[in-house]
Amino acid sequence: HFSFFRDVDWCVELGARSVRLVLAPVVLDELDDKKRDGARRDRERAKTVLRAIAALNLAEGPATVRPGVTVEALDEEPDDSFFSEHRLRPRSGDDRLLASVLSFQAAHPDVRAAIVSDDTGIAIRGPRRGVTVIAPSEALRLPDEPDDVQRELDTMRRENVALKNAAPKLRVRFGEGVHMEVATALAAPWEP
Repeated sequence: HFSFFRDVDWCVELGARSVRLVLAPVVLDELDDKKRDGARRDRERAKTVLRAIAALNLAEGPATVRPGVTVEALDEEPDDSFFSEHRLRPRSGDDRLLASVLSFQAAHPDVRAAIVSDDTGIAIRGPRRGVTVIAPSEALRLPDEPDDVQRELDTMRRENVALKNAAPKLRVRFGEGVHMEVATALAAPWEP
């Protein structure tokens, strides 16, 4: 729902000299799910993001996406005992993300870690577990795009108006200023 990750000036957005974007496994899993399910726009965006991530060849290690900004992908989530220790549920996507961040923070205590998300659940639950959550600025939000049903409805409205305007309006005169109007309707669309 926001600008493409490599198009964002993350240093300005987060007020930092350098930024390391770390992709948690649950983020990649959700992108994989979105490329198959959901609205057409979401499927296409997920495919585009996944192609861009694949092009970075993160299996080899971190990659630079712009000056001062690197991206890397975690290849595993914490084990079940970590989830239990932090009262998190492994079946919850939000909890999987929180577990990955908490585990990353424990492994990198010198790094200021944060989740950048517009998700209300994470915004509430993250800080309660000591995880900073930053909402992306509204300037990065993409404009709403009509879904398939809305597009079809708009097309049908345009066609309806065109058909109404294509029907002739007949008038018959019967003398001085006297006239009769006849309404007509098309039985079928006009052929070109």
